[in-house]
Amino acid sequence: SINRDSEYIASPENQSKSQLKIAEHSVPDHSDKNRISHINSVQSEQNTESNDSDKEVLHALELMNNQQSASSRLRGIELAKNISDSDQSITKLLTNIAVHDENTNVRLAAVDALSQELNHSEMMAKMQQIFLQQNDPMVQRELMAIFAQTENSQLNPETNAKLQSIAKDPTSERFVKDEAYAILMK
Repeated sequence: SINRDSEYIASPENQSKSQLKIAEHSVPDHSDKNRISHINSVQSEQNTESNDSDKEVLHALELMNNQQSASSRLRGIELAKNISDSDQSITKLLTNIAVHDENTNVRLAAVDALSQELNHSEMMAKMQQIFLQQNDPMVQRELMAIFAQTENSQLNPETNAKLQSIAKDPTSERFVKDEAYAILMK
């Protein structure tokens, strides 16, 4: 779409004037419309992705809250692991599940999902809090395996005390005792 200004600008005798006019008044053309259309479509995609992400989070939370089915909770935890942004509501629920769920496999899956966020400093503290509240030997062992991969200096005194208690307790499962000893000797 060429208007009078652009015809005037295009004439050879007005070359210097044309540069000034183009700088002062850029006439929208098809490329500007394409650029605007592209920006709108990118924004629309981002909104769709944001909505999809919100839907994924809600679906994961819904499944993890299903008290009737351990397999649904496990599916919800798997969905939560695949969500790129760690959502606080998911982290809080995973922490709660890791401590209080009735099913050992669900608690183990929650610990595994949380362990993917260990690069965040507060996550190690959460893992230690879970450990302090955990009495299931399978989950204790999983948490200790995570602790074994970190520096002992990251473990708080309460965690070290519980490790010592497990190592000294004659009723502790052998595989849990061995893991506790390994961490304490590190």
